[in-house]
Amino acid sequence: MANLIHRPNSSSISNSSPRSLHSIEIGSSSSGASHHHPSSLSRPMHSRNSSGSSITSTSSASGSYPPCPRSNHLQKSSTKIMAAPPTSMIQKQYAKITAGFTSLSNSPPELWKAYLLKFLDSYAYFSFSLVFTLFLSDDFGMSDVQAGSIYGAWGALITVFGLFTGTVIDNLGVAKCLRIGFVLSFFSRVAIFACNSREVLLICLLITLPFSNCLGIPVLSVGIRRYTNDENRGFAFGLFYVIMNVGALVGLGT
Repeated sequence: MANLIHRPNSSSISNSSPRSLHSIEIGSSSSGASHHHPSSLSRPMHSRNSSGSSITSTSSASGSYPPCPRSNHLQKSSTKIMAAPPTSMIQKQYAKITAGFTSLSNSPPELWKAYLLKFLDSYAYFSFSLVFTLFLSDDFGMSDVQAGSIYGAWGALITVFGLFTGTVIDNLGVAKCLRIGFVLSFFSRVAIFACNSREVLLICLLITLPFSNCLGIPVLSVGIRRYTNDENRGFAFGLFYVIMNVGALVGLGT
């Protein structure tokens, strides 16, 4: 048995030429590369779906996969939704406004009278405020400080009188307070522009005109609440303030 075993000696290994060793290394690398051939990294795999037709898919060692057709469809649909024109929003707002006016069609006529009075009051208030200080300076010879002080006192007295006219409105009622307030406001404005006396001017500016404004502005809000219901009250008050702004725009424009 000992004679059958061939033991290479160290001299035979050391005497082997470098060329032969190089050929051995090339052979071993080529044999190892056969296990990792590039064609084996990505190879088609065949499978069958429920209908029986074959589906060919390719897997890659790099981790890249073909794009999912469903994700592309979702991206296209989301792009279409974002690029939609805003006509639908305008149509919704138009339908909402139309429904609001339809809900007010069965309201009593006092509601529309309150809207008309609000427009006239807003027009008179803002147009008068625009020329107030110039009127006092040009026609009565007041300085800018005096005219500005009277203008500020007029606005403050509207708030002060409003604190004490609540009981008057409760006792007299909405309709009677509106009549008194607007008649008194009309004659006060006529007297302001027709008088030549500072005493009459100050009485109208600091007493009668603020008192008439207190009988008109809060009572209109009470009337809007009284002549509407829970369904259309929000739209009615919104229209109320829109009419106020339109009257102010017209008053400042003229």
